[in-house]
Amino acid sequence: MEARPLGIAAAVILIVVPGDYRALQLRCVSLDRVSLYVGGYITFACATTHPTDPDIAIESQIFHPFHDMQISTNQFKNGSHIEIDGSIFKILEFQHVKPGKGGAFVRTKLRKIDDGSVQDKTFRAGEKFRPVHTESRKMQYLYDSGDAAVFMDSNDYEQIEIPGDVIGEAMQWVLPNDEVDVLFVDERPSDVQVASAIEMKVTQTNPGIKGDTASGGGSKPATLESGVVVSVPLFIDEGETIRVDTRSGEYISRA
Repeated sequence: MEARPLGIAAAVILIVVPGDYRALQLRCVSLDRVSLYVGGYITFACATTHPTDPDIAIESQIFHPFHDMQISTNQFKNGSHIEIDGSIFKILEFQHVKPGKGGAFVRTKLRKIDDGSVQDKTFRAGEKFRPVHTESRKMQYLYDSGDAAVFMDSNDYEQIEIPGDVIGEAMQWVLPNDEVDVLFVDERPSDVQVASAIEMKVTQTNPGIKGDTASGGGSKPATLESGVVVSVPLFIDEGETIRVDTRSGEYISRA
C-alpha cells in the first residue's frame, strides 16, 4: 500500500498488554477507519480525510511500531499460543526446570493448531517467540458433520467448520444449539472454549440403590446427553440433571 502523509492529522498509538499478546490500536483525528493486521509483525493502517477539505480522501499510512515484538518462556501461560518454525502451538502445560548443572530450561506440552497433534518440546530459559493474536467469538454449535463440528456466528449467520482433531475433547460437553466461545488464532478458528462447569441430563445409568443418600459412598458410570460417560454417586437416577467439572470430568452436584 502506498503511504502518503496524513498532513496535520495527528495519530495516537495506544498499547495494551492483555496476557499473552500485545494489542495495539492507532487512532487518527477525523478518523474514517482503522484496521489492525496481525502477522509476522503488527501493522496499523489509518485512513482519514483532509484536515481542511473533507471531500479529499487521504490514503492509508502504514506503521510498524513493534516489528520485533516477542515473548519469552518467562511469559508462558497455559492456554496461550506461540509460533514455532512457522506453525502455531497452544501451550497445554509447561514447567520451569533449574538443574544443578547446566542452564535452566522449560519443558512444555504443546498442541499444534494445524492438525491437533500433541508434542513435547523443551526450550532454553528466556528463549523468545512471536506472540500470536487470539480472539474469542460467540458462536452457536449446529451439528457434527462427521469429521468436523459446524458452528454459526450469531451476528452474521456465517457458518464455519472446525476439524474434530483440532478441537479435541471440548465438544463432549456441548449440545446442538448451545452457544460457545470459538477461539480464533491469527484469524483461523482453532479451538472451542467451554465453561469450567456445565449442567447436563443423565440419559443412562443403573437405577439408584434404595437407602443411598447424598452423603453415601460409592459411584457408578452414567451417560450424559452428549454421550460422554462420567462417574456419579449411586443415588443419581436417569433423567436427573447434574453439574460436571469439564476440566476433570468429575461430578459436582445435582443441578
